[in-house]
Amino acid sequence: MSEKRFNTLETVKILLEYPEIMLQAIQKMDSKGEHFIAESDLISKTLSLKDGLKIEEATRLESAFSKPNLFQSNVLVDEEKGEHGIRLIFHETIINLFRLCDASLHRKITNAELVSHLKGLQDTYQQLEHSSFLDSDLIFVDWVNILKTQLSNLVGLLRINIKRMQDISVELKDISNNVNDRQMLFDKISSLFERHIRPILDFLNPKIRIKEFPNLFETLDSIKQKFDANDKIELAYQIHQFSITFGNMYQPIYQVADEVRHFLNKTRESILQYNAMEYYYQQLIKEYETTQERSLKKKWLDGNAFLNKTNFKLELKQYNRPKSYYFDNSPSYFSNFFEEFEQRFNRNQYRYNTIVVDEQEIILNRIKEKIQRLNHIHKLLDNLAFDRTDDLIKLLHNYLLENLIDNYNFSDLLTALFYISRQTTYKVTTTNNFRFVQIGNQIYTYRCRYANLIEVYAI
Repeated sequence: MSEKRFNTLETVKILLEYPEIMLQAIQKMDSKGEHFIAESDLISKTLSLKDGLKIEEATRLESAFSKPNLFQSNVLVDEEKGEHGIRLIFHETIINLFRLCDASLHRKITNAELVSHLKGLQDTYQQLEHSSFLDSDLIFVDWVNILKTQLSNLVGLLRINIKRMQDISVELKDISNNVNDRQMLFDKISSLFERHIRPILDFLNPKIRIKEFPNLFETLDSIKQKFDANDKIELAYQIHQFSITFGNMYQPIYQVADEVRHFLNKTRESILQYNAMEYYYQQLIKEYETTQERSLKKKWLDGNAFLNKTNFKLELKQYNRPKSYYFDNSPSYFSNFFEEFEQRFNRNQYRYNTIVVDEQEIILNRIKEKIQRLNHIHKLLDNLAFDRTDDLIKLLHNYLLENLIDNYNFSDLLTALFYISRQTTYKVTTTNNFRFVQIGNQIYTYRCRYANLIEVYAI
């Protein structure tokens, strides 16, 4: 190998110029379930690629992939001796970079990994519980940064896996119906569903709890409440946004799970039908072979005898058989069955418990209530007097919170802002500075508005 060395940026650039070397090495590593790349594989691929290059470029490629250069550029973090040669352990960031370049190399997340991420969030929450919640406390700042990193990494990991699962569900529609591969395909997809799709579905379902500790959404809600209690409104809002992001991921993975369930049920039924047809076809072949013997006593197949022996019913194909549920010992089947049963039960319960009322009367009553509340807010604002404010929305929020006792909500604040903005006695200026206001359990972002009293001089 050449003695020339490159810095980290130049080395990574050369690795990306010839991505097939690392992509194939990672693919082989994943297929074997290993955490390292064999040095022999890396050298072999580099040499084969080098043969078709010019001397100068070949030397550059050889130098970049040399072990001393990979170590000094921090691309390679360790090596270990194995039974079959040297094992190279690359920096996780480099491996993830190439996984990002090829969606097929993304590792499918398992239940154990999801539980590990959740435990990490729980540990961070426990550390925050005992912190000072002061911006000047560097330990508190460190734990906040760790929390944000954990959540960002989890969002990215789930998005990649859900996108990969969506691609798989599309591929199911184009899979060959070759009966020889059907059982193997069924086992493969069933394993994929139980090990990768179902854990993500359960992880993002706010109704499912893990035995040892709260689920993802309960954990995020606890962290948000802790920030709220310590007047960290902006941090609480960020955690709330993460919770919304995770919630939005549930529907896509649910659709994938539903499509895979349908495929498994259809494939299971198809396998059973094929096995039944193949079995009785072989029985018919044996009966037919008896008619090929020299004896003329048995020249024809005895259909009635075959039907009686196999418990078939005559002329059954003329009738439409009713649809039925196919029971199986699969945990995923029973989960799907009881989930559908619960949904139907809830729909029927809602249907029979609904009280029939006059909709027109309800609408009129709501309109009257809104008009009365509107007039009440206008009267309150007529008693509000100020010369200047740097934050009109905060001023109105505090004023309404003190004077409007019953069911103060966001629409009341909008009503007050619209009323003041229309007054000719005040000049309202909107800025690009963003601030937060909390009403009940909700946090809203708004543009800060200045308001000045317009002085009117008598002529």
